[in-house]
Amino acid sequence: MKAGLLAGLASIVVLDRLGIEPPGDIWLQSVTGEESGGIGTLAAVIDGYRADAAVVLEPTRLAMCPVGAGSASFRLHVHGKAAHGAMRAEGVSAVTSYTVLHQAMMDLETRRHKGWAHPAYKSGDLVAPISVGKVWAGDWPSTVPELLVAEGRYGVLPGESLEQARLEFEQALAEAASKEPWLAENPPQVEWFEGQFAPAETRAGAPIIDALDGHHRSATGAAPDSHGVAYGSDLRLFTNDAGMDAVLYGPGDVAVAHTVNEHVPLDEVVTATEVVANLCATWGASPRKGQS
Repeated sequence: MKAGLLAGLASIVVLDRLGIEPPGDIWLQSVTGEESGGIGTLAAVIDGYRADAAVVLEPTRLAMCPVGAGSASFRLHVHGKAAHGAMRAEGVSAVTSYTVLHQAMMDLETRRHKGWAHPAYKSGDLVAPISVGKVWAGDWPSTVPELLVAEGRYGVLPGESLEQARLEFEQALAEAASKEPWLAENPPQVEWFEGQFAPAETRAGAPIIDALDGHHRSATGAAPDSHGVAYGSDLRLFTNDAGMDAVLYGPGDVAVAHTVNEHVPLDEVVTATEVVANLCATWGASPRKGQS
């Protein structure tokens, strides 16, 4: 995201140094909290910041992505019964109970994708994955754990509401728990916390998509890739809450984000800067004067 921010800032600096005045106002937002729910962009939207369109400089490898899936952070509490490890049969391991629920989540992921299709995604794409990123349990190696807590992200399909998706998740776990005697009497609890990203979509043929496509072709000599993404982003705050057309487009590859070796090719930063600068220099020109 630092590379995307640099490309946006550099595009404005370039126009200023060349003495080029855009036909409309250009807003550059550097906001916080995207990973934990988009509080920075949400605050800007609440404060009334609006434009005719937005380019969100996410790492898309310079692909245009007007459609994004959503995601919801969850915390799952699984209860067991403590006992001395040497007397394991006297207790109930929360870890063992969790394995049943984990399998239920994987089965749910498969069911949710079966028969689902969208023109922005390839057949077979894992658009709304369920990933458990953190698990902790127990207090002592020789004690049967009486509590396990798992945290993860639950993918939300484009066109689906957060409420609908979360209800399906809760029902799937409840159904799995009902088939196990201990879990039926001691059901797991699902807590929704932090990032809750609704899906987002900008209509095909929106002016910002056509304009960005043209400038990318001019800069690279080729048409940009165009597809949906499998993650939630601030895109939905522009489209769903601010009523704006928006598209993800920026340098870097999300496949290496959140890893120990994050990196962005510098040539993509340069290209993104050129494309965004030209977009800013012409966006809103007659007969659409005054756009931003």
